[in-house]
Amino acid sequence: LVRAPRSFSVMGAAGKAEQIGFPAPQVSLAEAVALAGGSNPNTGDPRAVFVFRITKGPNGEDKPVVYHLNMMRASSFILAQRFAMHDKDVLYVGNAAANQ
Repeated sequence: LVRAPRSFSVMGAAGKAEQIGFPAPQVSLAEAVALAGGSNPNTGDPRAVFVFRITKGPNGEDKPVVYHLNMMRASSFILAQRFAMHDKDVLYVGNAAANQ
């Protein structure tokens, strides 16, 4: 067996900025936000939660994809529960407008 740990990085105005290993085989975006400490109540903007991902295009080339969620909407919580995090994703929580 070969051990291949999977992780995602957290940046921006989350509760903490770090690389977090997957604690389970599948991690949802909601779980990832919770593991990251959520949006910092003093500096973060829950309307600006982003996931940056590199996927493979049809010709095998790297293709960047950005997903944006507004966690001030209830429907975003349902979506976040179904959105699976992938290895090497970057979770970014934007700064509050008052903090810019």
